[in-house]
Amino acid sequence: KKLGVAECKSNSGFSESQIDSLIDIATCLKCDFVVFSSLLNRTSTELIGAEKYIQTKNLDIPVLIFSKEVLFSSELIKFYKYFESSGNEFPKGAIFVS
Repeated sequence: KKLGVAECKSNSGFSESQIDSLIDIATCLKCDFVVFSSLLNRTSTELIGAEKYIQTKNLDIPVLIFSKEVLFSSELIKFYKYFESSGNEFPKGAIFVS
């Protein structure tokens, strides 16, 4: 079983303090992943900025970012692939779900 925390927004991005706060909560709860989702486009400056900020963190868990394109996609999203190991390495840090 995997435990995670999420923050969802409609038409805005995530501030550095919001990102830090959710990552702190995930750390305290010993979560396996963090999710940020927004109805913004994948290429929005807000989501790209959040991705870049998350990449500056030294994280050993995946921080998944869901954008409008993924949330409203008619295609099946293989969410499990973000929890599969490659060798002994699991995905970690900022990951745009596609």
